[in-house]
Amino acid sequence: MEDVSFFMLAYSQPKATDECLKSVRKYYKTEKIVVFENGTNVLEDICVKHNAIYIHQTRNYQKPRPGLGKYASMKDLNDFIIFMNQHKVACELTDTKWLVFLESDCLLRRRFEYFPKVSVGGHLHNINTFSKSTTGCINRFRKGDHKEEYVYSLSGGSVVNREDLMRVCLSNWKKHLLYAMDVNRQSEIRCRDATLSYLFYINELEIEDWKELTEIKWSDELRSLTAAMVHDFKYFYE
Repeated sequence: MEDVSFFMLAYSQPKATDECLKSVRKYYKTEKIVVFENGTNVLEDICVKHNAIYIHQTRNYQKPRPGLGKYASMKDLNDFIIFMNQHKVACELTDTKWLVFLESDCLLRRRFEYFPKVSVGGHLHNINTFSKSTTGCINRFRKGDHKEEYVYSLSGGSVVNREDLMRVCLSNWKKHLLYAMDVNRQSEIRCRDATLSYLFYINELEIEDWKELTEIKWSDELRSLTAAMVHDFKYFYE
């Protein structure tokens, strides 16, 4: 057994969720998978089928919002509380060194061959560089090693050190998020991957460009063909 578990924040998409979990179970037969279904109530049988821990939460707190961009985002502190608590629960329900974050558009093609040397492994590309205002917020709270730029990456297929994620969940994250949203109401930190990246950087935890993850729109041909995890594969979306 490898030192890895999996967790998912899900909303509808039963067919895609089924295919995602099936692909994980093909290579990781007994490792823990924790699934939080937010808003909809259609995934419990699929989780039972794939021996995944299922937790239902009635509110869809991540969705596109007028005036806040086209991507799913969180509106206010209440949304962030649900979000951060789910990550804390995922840490509490697992005991492995690594946690892989799944979305319904993820597919696993083989077992992972290596894990990052830092806290997070994701797909780093410059389009996800934090704005100057958010960079200033990070450097305000980050104790040392201030940078001119930070790139966020904690989307589907990313992997995180579980103990470091718990450390972030137990940090003063409310203060840090509220400050950033006061500086810029439309801050990118309202989106999941940016939220966690922002908090990891503040806690001086780093992100590695992890070659075991490929994203269809951004990877070069070699990475697209060889990475273990594929993200943004929406063939099974309904």
